[in-house]
Amino acid sequence: MTTNMTSRSDPNVLIEDTPPGTVAPLRSRIYKNMHLTIDEILGIIATSPDAGARGTLMAWKMFKQMPGQGGGLNGRTLADEQQFVHDLLQQTQNKPSAALVRHVNPTARPRMGGNLRNNEEPQSLGVADVTWLTRLPADPAKVSNADAEAVAKLAVKVRPGTSDERLLRSILEPIARHHGRLETDAELRTLNASTAHFDPPASTVTVLADAVSRDVPELRPDEAKARARKMIDDALSQVTTNRTAKRAQLEARIRELTG
Repeated sequence: MTTNMTSRSDPNVLIEDTPPGTVAPLRSRIYKNMHLTIDEILGIIATSPDAGARGTLMAWKMFKQMPGQGGGLNGRTLADEQQFVHDLLQQTQNKPSAALVRHVNPTARPRMGGNLRNNEEPQSLGVADVTWLTRLPADPAKVSNADAEAVAKLAVKVRPGTSDERLLRSILEPIARHHGRLETDAELRTLNASTAHFDPPASTVTVLADAVSRDVPELRPDEAKARARKMIDDALSQVTTNRTAKRAQLEARIRELTG
């Protein structure tokens, strides 16, 4: 679906558009007597209402009320767009945000091999290092985060292909898999707890049909509305498809790390 219909030569755009399918942050764009674009309308309704959309909507609302800026076009208040923003804001009010489930993987930052600083010589494990390593719990779930990070840091300091690296790898890999599974599981729970997208209010068709008419002025009003409805359906269908694919990807990753 192609939705990026904003001309790059539009004299009202003072900063270049963001890529198609994204909601341009207010701070990265300057508006001057400019309507909401097709990309902005579709982008915001395809956003989860509990994923920070309220901040974008509040910025739009404030900016479009500024005289001489978005708040008026040829002296006419953009009432339909204000209603659209208001309707979406209503969906975010008093809505408990889905808790962001996050697992900090202590092995993620240090990587095995190749992370020595410039001119830094590889190290060898000392007797104390080996003794400490052999006393770590065999169960990765029982290794503390601090110890897991320490093992990962040691792993990037030794010379690849040595017995030291093999020892560290045998200890680190099960720990890394354990934390990778927890990290992926947290991402999956966050995905499942979040709302996929806004429930498009009736005002969506109105403002989107206006945007379509500005881009294709030869369309009749009923044709513009029909095209707007199709765009909305396609955008939300794509959200569902993407979430289904992401969920399958995360579930497959969890199975891989568990096996």
